[in-house]
Amino acid sequence: MEYPLIDANEAENTRDKILLTAVKMFSERGYAAVSMRDIAHEVQLKPASLYHHFDGKEALFDDIVETISQAYMDFYDRTGREVAKVESFAQVLDCLFAELKVVYHMFIHYGVSLLAAEQYRSDKARMAFNNIYIGIGIDYSARLFDDAIAKGWVKPFDTQAL
Repeated sequence: MEYPLIDANEAENTRDKILLTAVKMFSERGYAAVSMRDIAHEVQLKPASLYHHFDGKEALFDDIVETISQAYMDFYDRTGREVAKVESFAQVLDCLFAELKVVYHMFIHYGVSLLAAEQYRSDKARMAFNNIYIGIGIDYSARLFDDAIAKGWVKPFDTQAL
């Protein structure tokens, strides 16, 4: 699936359309409030057809969590490569915002709220939330600022710059 995709109707295949629809519905209503029948209705499929693509609702959810995780890992990798080429802190910020525009898709947009809400229900969601937002996200941000300080682009404790 290409990450810039944000509308389920633009999906090239049924599986992607199901994923995009489900992530939006789970995020907006919560996992417990959405049935496979609801997703099938929204995707305009017979409920039994969903089971050709996913073993069940939890398998669908797990696939969404994996896709969200991969989208964020790709974001951190791409941004890291671009930031390594810059010559100022302003360019670091430009890289970050440029990449955020690229990845502002269904899984990033809805992923934050979905993982935050479902981390209490699902161990997989909790591990992904902790890894993406707390572990890697904070470490990544700290490295960016440490590099900016080391290169003299900002001074330590310069709260306006940071």
